[in-house]
Amino acid sequence: MGVHANESPSSNSAPGSQLNKRTLPADVDLNERKLQKTNLQDVEDLILIHHPKFWYPDGSVVVRVEDHLFRIHSSVLTSKSEFFVSFFEGGAELEGSQERKVEGCKVYELDGKKRHFSALLDALYTGISYPNMTKANSGISYFTLACLLRAAHHWNVPSCKEWAIYEISKCIGHDVDNAEHCDLSGSFATRLIALSRECDATVFLVPAFYQLLGTPKLHIRRPEPLVLEDIDKNYFHETEEWDDVETALSEQDITNAVALLQYANRQWWEFLSKPPDALCFFNCTMYGSSECSQVMGRIWRASVVEAQVSDCARDPLGGIQAVIDIEWGKKGICTACAKVCRVEWKKKMDQIWEGIGTEVLGLEPTKESTVVAVASTSAS
Repeated sequence: MGVHANESPSSNSAPGSQLNKRTLPADVDLNERKLQKTNLQDVEDLILIHHPKFWYPDGSVVVRVEDHLFRIHSSVLTSKSEFFVSFFEGGAELEGSQERKVEGCKVYELDGKKRHFSALLDALYTGISYPNMTKANSGISYFTLACLLRAAHHWNVPSCKEWAIYEISKCIGHDVDNAEHCDLSGSFATRLIALSRECDATVFLVPAFYQLLGTPKLHIRRPEPLVLEDIDKNYFHETEEWDDVETALSEQDITNAVALLQYANRQWWEFLSKPPDALCFFNCTMYGSSECSQVMGRIWRASVVEAQVSDCARDPLGGIQAVIDIEWGKKGICTACAKVCRVEWKKKMDQIWEGIGTEVLGLEPTKESTVVAVASTSAS
């Protein structure tokens, strides 16, 4: 995602030299139309801030997002998004910008959040190679990835959207083998569900809802205060900040969460209700023996139902995995029969995971979560 050669930032265009520069009073009335719409204070009282990072002296356009101005190279955006091709060609500049310019550049008004736009610029100008990605034990914050995904979805930047989905999927248990069930506050799960809905990223819904099951007492109407990320370990393009709508579930998803709790409870108790089917012990019965089937029938209650693993009504996947991990050979089950049982139990886990999507959330059946594996290269 490089800058086009004819609009590349020059070696003298380091944004730091323009740090915290503010518009002159003469520039302020560029916002008059916006102020009329939002009933803000008089235009004379508004100060527009030059973004401290994205203010390039050789930039070709100035884009206003909220109370910040960005002087950037239009080709950086138009090369990756048809939206911005139309945006810059379709007369989106502020009224009167032909006569009133900022340092000779037209001023365009972009609807959206400043933190989302800066995340997009951060990705595009660096070719998605964030500053501390080469450091040990470092990564991109979920906050920055969420901002990038919202920006890429809202302003139609496909390569960045694919890449953000791919990166977020690596941070969560995106399939049955990596399902997470440890969201103590519920804040991450609810944020991920809200993000999924807003950005049409349904690949996150099943893992996010399953993680929500780990919330004590399913606190979904009033989640605990957000737990902020570790700023020393992760890269943040801006100070972490969330809107209420980005951290709360819709009424429909609250209903879905309650339905999921009932579904998980039902699936677990159905699994506990009886030992494996006789077909699992085919290897024994084929040779005229029913020993493994009889042994399993005798030990099932003590080994599973009455054991600690029986307290998994909110984590049926974890409960079944614990049953798979039991050393059945030490309990009298032959190796062949134990192997068949484990295969059947794994199928049950897959069915539960698929059912969360199809039965609880009403999603279309999928073979697997198909996050684009090459998204990290397609965005460059």
